[in-house]
Amino acid sequence: MSLSWSVCCKSLLLLAAMTLPCVVHAQTSDATSSPAPAASGSSVTYCAGTCNGVPTHWKLFGLAHFERNSLVPGGYMIDQIGFGSTNYAVLTFTVPVAGTYDISAALETEYPRVLYVWLGSESGPQASGSPFLITGQSFKIPVEWKIGSIALPAGTNKLVFGNPTTNTQGDRCPYISAVTITGPF
Repeated sequence: MSLSWSVCCKSLLLLAAMTLPCVVHAQTSDATSSPAPAASGSSVTYCAGTCNGVPTHWKLFGLAHFERNSLVPGGYMIDQIGFGSTNYAVLTFTVPVAGTYDISAALETEYPRVLYVWLGSESGPQASGSPFLITGQSFKIPVEWKIGSIALPAGTNKLVFGNPTTNTQGDRCPYISAVTITGPF
C-alpha cells in the first residue's frame, strides 16, 4: 500500500534555489496549491532503514546514522549529516531507462537548515551550486520537498546529501526519512 505525500507529510517552504547539473526545476510545495500533475512513470520510495520490509539503499558516512521515528515513512530517519565534509548520506538507486525523473524527499527539521544535494559518488560532498534552505515545524514530522526534475542515465545512480561548507554541529542538515523517484517523463 502506498500513501500519497499529502497524507504523510506537511508542506515545505523552499527558501533558496539550487543549481545542480541536470536540474530542470525546483519548486515549493504547499497545502493551498493545486496538486501537481501525475507522473507518466512509476514511483519508487527509498526510506531510511527499511520501507515496507525492503532493505535500505542508503550508505552513511562519518557520524551519520539511522534514528528510529515511528511518525515517518519506514520508521527511521537519517541524522547527523552535514556540519563538514565527512558526515553525509548516499542513496544508490537504479532506473530502468534514461530519462527525466522527479526527485522528492521527506525531511524533518524544526528550524532552518542547509542541505546540498548532487548526483555523484561515495567520494564525499561537493559544495557546488546553491544549497536549499529547508524549514519545518518538527524534528519528528516530515515535510515534502521537491529536489527537482533530473536527467538520469539508465542503470545505477547515486544522490549525495550533505553540507560540506561548515564544521559546526549546529549546522547539521535536516533529517531525511525518505526519497521518492518518479518517472521517466
